[in-house]
Amino acid sequence: MTTHTNSIACPQCGKYFFFTTHRTIDVSKNPELKAKAQSGALFTLHCPHCHHQAVNPDGFVYLDPESRILVHCAVTPDHIQATLEKIHEEPALSLPDDTDEAVQITLREQPETYAIRVLTSLPDFQEKLAIWNAGFDDRVMELVKMMMAAQVRAQGVTFDHVFFVKGQGTKPHAIQFFDSNTGKAQGLWINDRTRAVYDALEKQFEALLKQHARDVVVNSQWAIDLINEMSQKNN
Repeated sequence: MTTHTNSIACPQCGKYFFFTTHRTIDVSKNPELKAKAQSGALFTLHCPHCHHQAVNPDGFVYLDPESRILVHCAVTPDHIQATLEKIHEEPALSLPDDTDEAVQITLREQPETYAIRVLTSLPDFQEKLAIWNAGFDDRVMELVKMMMAAQVRAQGVTFDHVFFVKGQGTKPHAIQFFDSNTGKAQGLWINDRTRAVYDALEKQFEALLKQHARDVVVNSQWAIDLINEMSQKNN
């Protein structure tokens, strides 16, 4: 784990305060940070003057060797481009300096065995963890989201964001459709029918998913591009 202490002006009251950011998070070495990363608490800043809470604006690296997950959350265009170039050159180069040698060797020799992702926001990061923690492949789930979005949009529902929401307690997982203009959200439970769609898409796109095993930007546009690629192959 690598941390950095800095000062920032509170966006609410304007007063400066010091805060500690987590630049790298290796949950194999600090397992107590996994739940805090998932909830977002690890990245929440608390102003000691007015008690306002804000999201840490810095990027970070999240590593879970047991689950074979490596996530770069890059928040500026330059940071995103630099991260993509480093991963393209050699995925292991993007690891934190104190990463165990076994993990470095695996990423050098078998990078396709890791889910390596480059994200641009904390909500995107939290959604990815929720998908993986629920036992799903985030690539297939992006395809499911696009299929369900098309069905919901055809029913006249207006939205501009689609999220996977992990179930809690007796509540099942869900796909949520959010309209940022109205603040309204509509959710569809992931039931047996949805899981059947997931399984069918996983089988249908199996060959393409293998071809794109080293894609690191996996989002709605990625899913649309993959669907279009499949359509072209079938024509």
